[in-house]
Amino acid sequence: MIYLALDTSTHLCSVAVFSDERLLALKESHNDTYTHAENLHLYIAEAVRMAGIAMNMIEVVAVGKGPGSYTGLRIGISAAKGICYALGIPLVSVNSLEIMALNALTQGGRYSSWLALTDARRMEVYCAAFDSEMKALDTVSAKIVTDTSFRHLPTPVAYFGDGATKCLPILQEPDFHFIPGILPSAAFLGEPARQKIARGDLENTAYFEPFYLKEFLAGKPGGSMPQ
Repeated sequence: MIYLALDTSTHLCSVAVFSDERLLALKESHNDTYTHAENLHLYIAEAVRMAGIAMNMIEVVAVGKGPGSYTGLRIGISAAKGICYALGIPLVSVNSLEIMALNALTQGGRYSSWLALTDARRMEVYCAAFDSEMKALDTVSAKIVTDTSFRHLPTPVAYFGDGATKCLPILQEPDFHFIPGILPSAAFLGEPARQKIARGDLENTAYFEPFYLKEFLAGKPGGSMPQ
């Protein structure tokens, strides 16, 4: 089965093409400003070309559903749904924090907890923790970062993601280890998506919405705009 995978939940705009378990192509870039609207469809076309397939050969679209940037999620999921409608193919979604944790696991290390953190503005993060078998240790949540936020997790703890820098001044003890450069790349969307496809765990494309986790608040005059 050939499927297109994409995640735009963070500043990373990431697109991959898989044939069953094999990664055929990956096109992604990280930018401190959100350029997903300009880049995503170009990256999809480039990934399809790199994979040596035609667009109409794609059988499923897999998308990182969040939590993460409101703007990024809307762009990515709108594109995924549009492709599904155009080609008459199903949609499958995967939690973006899980994708990030799968990326971190490839870095190795003996940790009892793998803590994925995505920036949620100010001192808040979206977070989820997993063990080395990718079993959830904590529910996905939005938390204000304090010195007690993650003390309940089994140690040692590896933490990572674009929300992790907020924790660096707090989580400096030997039991907490920061892994830099970990984001929800579509290259790691393949296996959880394949498992969902095999189970028939597909989304209702018409009604599927991003996993925002907390309420979307539009910017007000004089205030800051949402991500």
